[in-house]
Amino acid sequence: MPGTRLESRWLACDATDGVSNCRLLHPGYHNIHVTWSGQNVQGSPFRVAVLGNHPDASRCRLIGPDVKRQYFKVGDRYEVKVNCERAGPGQLQVNATGAIVDESELAVSDIGDGNYVLVLEPSQPGSYTIELGWADNPIPGTPLQLFFANNVDVSRCTLDGEGLRSAKISRPAFFRVVTRGSGLAPLSASFIGPKGQPSPVEIIQPSLGIFQCAYMPLSAGSHTLEVRYGNVEVPGSPFTVNVSQPFAPERCSIVGGRIKDSILGKPIQFYIESTEAGPGTLSVQAVTGDGNVINGHLSQTVNGKTMCRLNLPEVDRYATSVLYGGVHIAGSPFKVRVLPPPKPNLVMVYGGGLSNCEVGMPGEFVVDVLEAGSGMLGIRVHGPKGGFKVKTSRLPNKDKQILVQYNPIETGDYDIHITWADESVPGSPFHLAVIDPHNVNGYS
Repeated sequence: MPGTRLESRWLACDATDGVSNCRLLHPGYHNIHVTWSGQNVQGSPFRVAVLGNHPDASRCRLIGPDVKRQYFKVGDRYEVKVNCERAGPGQLQVNATGAIVDESELAVSDIGDGNYVLVLEPSQPGSYTIELGWADNPIPGTPLQLFFANNVDVSRCTLDGEGLRSAKISRPAFFRVVTRGSGLAPLSASFIGPKGQPSPVEIIQPSLGIFQCAYMPLSAGSHTLEVRYGNVEVPGSPFTVNVSQPFAPERCSIVGGRIKDSILGKPIQFYIESTEAGPGTLSVQAVTGDGNVINGHLSQTVNGKTMCRLNLPEVDRYATSVLYGGVHIAGSPFKVRVLPPPKPNLVMVYGGGLSNCEVGMPGEFVVDVLEAGSGMLGIRVHGPKGGFKVKTSRLPNKDKQILVQYNPIETGDYDIHITWADESVPGSPFHLAVIDPHNVNGYS
């Protein structure tokens, strides 16, 4: 009679000459039904344990509604089933610590086929740790941390921390809940934004009766913080938390990077960028070497910047502090000079280059501003386009005397306008005729 083979997920059989040899393919406890003409043979179903070659605690499972619970009242019954039928050879190992005063309060029953029932019914409040193992290896989901308490009294809960009142966008806020003397129960919290959007609240319990909580708001405005202990709101809950932009004076800056020096009689004016610095108050103070303080006048511009005007009363060096929320911004205090007013009437201009000259012959003259106060020299040439360009440099060891050089390449009439602090100096404009000596008319 030819042999036949039958194979399923759990069982493989080979049949030859009316005899079947079967192998169970997976460890565990199995019910094997053997039928003939649709009827169980004598003894069927057969209960068979396949233990495997090696113990495997990872195949043990905790079963029951209490698996995910941690908090109970004294008098409650904690019960969980431990299924190890596919864990291979071994025995369930149990180690319990806590305020158990009677061995009868913790019971472990072997209900057969690799299944056990663990029951804990403590008569005293307290915390309990139950370690479960199989063949000296821990079972997944253990150790179990269980808390039993008498009736919870939330009125004895206390809370503290700035996170109960205010917070900054994108920065963690913290608060603490102390529940000692309130009984044992789970703590929960929810943080709700102005439009109803929730933000997660992280809760850790570093020690019994103390909870450290943290959240990170993502929007500004008035938020609601609800804190519950044993699903009952604690005193003061819900809390109103004002969330604002973070205070960041380092994000303030002077537009252009610095405060420019000024001339006596002219106000110093500059702009401050603070739109990303969060809530805070700007202030500007200039201090003289003698300690006199001058406050800046601040006003908002249409683009959100702040304009500052400083009217400094005398020629001096000033330490100018720009503060945001009482804190110096980057670069503050700035060093600012108030210089004497310009005296363009005391500028002297001299040299042979102010006389008529020949084309192609370099010319030069000197502008002396030693007595002219503070200012900026300006030189403009009006005449044939591209006729000549001027080059300026300071005379050696005489930074108040400027040498002006030029080399004309076009004949014609030129006017040289010289200004100091935007005002014409004596003699300006200077008239200069550039001629060609080889041309009878002097001009090419």
